[in-house]
Amino acid sequence: MLDREWRVVLVEDDAPLAGLLVRYFKRLNLATVCFRRPGEALSHLQNEPVDLLITDLTLGHENGAELARTALERDPQLRVLLMSGYPYEPQDFPEGARLAFLQKPFLPNMLQAEVMRLLEDQDCVSSSASSSLAAKLSPDSDQS
Repeated sequence: MLDREWRVVLVEDDAPLAGLLVRYFKRLNLATVCFRRPGEALSHLQNEPVDLLITDLTLGHENGAELARTALERDPQLRVLLMSGYPYEPQDFPEGARLAFLQKPFLPNMLQAEVMRLLEDQDCVSSSASSSLAAKLSPDSDQS
C-alpha cells in the first residue's frame, strides 16, 4: 500500500472502463475523481490539489491532449497519463512535463507500471510498495 493517498483526476467517457479504473485506483490508495468531459475536469483542477491527471485522448468531440496541455500550463508539477485506442506520440507539451502515454487495450499491470512510474518521479514510493501494488492489480486478483 502507498504511504499516502494520491489525488487523481480521471477523464474517461466510457462509463464501464471508468468504473473499472476507479476500482483499481482505490486498491492503490489513489483518491480518484472521475469526469466525462474536459471542462468539468478543468474546473476541479482549478479548485482542488491533484497529483495525477489521467485522460483518454478521444472524448466525444473534445480532446484529452488539449485538456492535458491546459492543465500543465496551470500546474507544471502535475503528472499526466494519456490513454487512447490509437497510436499517439505526445507533442507540443511544456518542456519537462511529467507525461506518459498508454495505448488501449492495456493489461492492469501495464497501467500500474505507468502510474507508479509517474508517481515515483519524486521518490515518494518505496520499491516494496511497488511490488505489493503489482499483486493488487494482477489479472488474477479480485476486481471488486
